[in-house]
Amino acid sequence: MAEVTELARTKGWRIGTFGDVFITVIHGGASYDMLKALEEHQGRFVAAKGKVVSLTVIASERLEPAQAEFREASAKLQAHFEPHLLCSGVVITTKGFAAVIARTFLAAYQLLVRYKTPHETFRDVASAAGWVHRIAPQPDGFAAALEKFCQPG
Repeated sequence: MAEVTELARTKGWRIGTFGDVFITVIHGGASYDMLKALEEHQGRFVAAKGKVVSLTVIASERLEPAQAEFREASAKLQAHFEPHLLCSGVVITTKGFAAVIARTFLAAYQLLVRYKTPHETFRDVASAAGWVHRIAPQPDGFAAALEKFCQPG
């Protein structure tokens, strides 16, 4: 069975790749260390692939608002890699009202910001995998490997 290649991991997050997809899974809180790891590993991945898919899965038990400085650093990183994206997806598997608000905000934001590539927000990993595969077909086993990689542990 095909698997996601893990590039980095801590207790709260992990980074990996599969085909042309750069995957970030957040189970705990995001951190500046995570942003540094993202910049390093995504930079190498883009250098090797040229154009890539970015997929972020937020699977924390609770959603906590990020500090303004963290949001700004994250936005700069997103802007840096935007020209190299085939598409970008965010999956928020967290349950509850905060998750609904976050998905709604991201969907509305995507309507306001004119990205040059497709961007989408999802509530489950399977829907995101299907969307990615329609836009940028991936090797066999992508959906199952992504589901497995997104599990805590």
